[in-house]
Amino acid sequence: MNAVLPISLQSYVGNARVYGTTGYFSRGSVFGSGAAEFPAGSRLTLTTTIAHSYSVVSDPISDAAGISRHRTDASAGLYVSLRPTVVFFASVGRTVLPVTNTSGRLSLTGGFTVNLAGPSANPPRNP
Repeated sequence: MNAVLPISLQSYVGNARVYGTTGYFSRGSVFGSGAAEFPAGSRLTLTTTIAHSYSVVSDPISDAAGISRHRTDASAGLYVSLRPTVVFFASVGRTVLPVTNTSGRLSLTGGFTVNLAGPSANPPRNP
């Protein structure tokens, strides 16, 4: 079993929403990341993220292969509210430091989120 201990903060700066998270994974790594969302219209939001991780545990095989204990990734994306209950999202990212044979050269994500209404809440009946 493994665990993570994250600490997250969120705030507004002007009309942008900013996020920060840091934490520790019990398998031996620490991380920190930041993100920001910028409204670009009534239905469009632009996003950007940067994340850094560091392995605090030595791994002889990774060390012998020259795999860095540090890694920094960045991405940019968007989401579009197509309807009040349907959102399209997409992002592109990559490892920015260090760029090696094991780096993430390109990360593409995308999809839809559909919010379905649940059952109506009924007030409790009197006995």
